[in-house]
Amino acid sequence: MKISRKEKKCIRYLTGEMSQADRAVFEIELALDHDLKTIYDNYSLIWKHYPISGKINDPSYEVKQSLAEDFSFIKTSKQKQAKKICRY
Repeated sequence: MKISRKEKKCIRYLTGEMSQADRAVFEIELALDHDLKTIYDNYSLIWKHYPISGKINDPSYEVKQSLAEDFSFIKTSKQKQAKKICRY
């Protein structure tokens, strides 16, 4: 299945891959091109309702992810320090 140019634009817009200038142009195109608007509406509906693992019903998801990354960094740092101490 080949993805059309219009579909790619919609996907890039929804995923935040466009620059601000590209987003502005796309929004103008949406107002002028009814086919593009239909495609965008379909993709937007899917995008808004598609569940993302871990984020469902969890408003603190980003905080937990950040803490997990911090914990991982601290754990790795402590392991490196322990290896340095053991060498002496």
